[in-house]
Amino acid sequence: MLQKMVSSAELPGTVRGRDYVPYVFSAMQRTVVVQSFKSEGYIDYARMKRLQVQTKPSPASFFILTFLSRQVVKPLEFLLGIFPDAVGLKKGAVSPGET
Repeated sequence: MLQKMVSSAELPGTVRGRDYVPYVFSAMQRTVVVQSFKSEGYIDYARMKRLQVQTKPSPASFFILTFLSRQVVKPLEFLLGIFPDAVGLKKGAVSPGET
């Protein structure tokens, strides 16, 4: 029933295993990552994992259409989808201006 409601867009969000994740929660996760990376020029993968960032961002309409792509990716792949010039390190990523 839940999957059917999500698939029909009656209930905006995604289903991850047995958990329902509202789009607003996913948007908050991504906003924290993006704003942190922009302001600090660095983000560690452990922080992204704690935020449960799991989906590949879409280049179109970041806050709405991002959620249509449910492909699980690694943190660096997520960042490269938003910041193509990000430099991956062992425990995090930096912006090119910070290297």
